[in-house]
Amino acid sequence: MLFLLRLGVFIVMLVWTLDRFINPEHAARVFEHFYLLSNISPGVLKIVGGLELLIIFAFVAGYQKTMPVAVLPGVVEYRATIVIVRGDGDHQLFAQPPL
Repeated sequence: MLFLLRLGVFIVMLVWTLDRFINPEHAARVFEHFYLLSNISPGVLKIVGGLELLIIFAFVAGYQKTMPVAVLPGVVEYRATIVIVRGDGDHQLFAQPPL
């Protein structure tokens, strides 16, 4: 049952990760809007996508089960801090259940 949960999360994350390779312009807009990182080159997005692939494959395989659990909340907290500081009223993140 836990593997099926990991597999479902893997599929969702894989779609987001492939976006960095297939449509780097969209990925750059996502980084600019959600993480306040502008002017990201396609090469940097491919490096980020490659690192994400390594993490999500490790996650679905069950390798170092605590590693992805330690990394993902940090990304969520970074995003939450940007939402609070920017004050754009985009509070969709807070509707998510805790990891």
